[in-house]
Amino acid sequence: MLATIPVPPGATVERQSSSAYYVGETDEVGGYSTNTVYAVSGMTDEEVYEFYVDELGGEWEYCRDDLPIIEPVERGQPEPTPLGYILTANFIRGDALINVHMEGLAEALPGGRANGGQYELVVDHDSGRDFCARAE
Repeated sequence: MLATIPVPPGATVERQSSSAYYVGETDEVGGYSTNTVYAVSGMTDEEVYEFYVDELGGEWEYCRDDLPIIEPVERGQPEPTPLGYILTANFIRGDALINVHMEGLAEALPGGRANGGQYELVVDHDSGRDFCARAE
């Protein structure tokens, strides 16, 4: 499945691995995912997101999550204003899942770069999980 997923022009593979995930708190393997880290130059997280929406959005259901980046605080203290956000996107078709995690492009994180950095693509052909489902 990974070979069929487009990547932005000029993106290069930095590393790739496959790993098992487990059913609940058991030793039963629920499936495997493949994680690939790509390096991109001259692209922001928004541009990488738009690339995947343009390329996959017609055939895949998708959703976006902006995960807040916050400084640690003492227990009981109010949550501080986020320093920024990590953009993630999930694309779902049947039981297949593609997750695009752009932590390496977040400006507010050490090592994050607005115009060139890394993003991670996680692929599972038989996930059965819907990361776009929201609790009402």
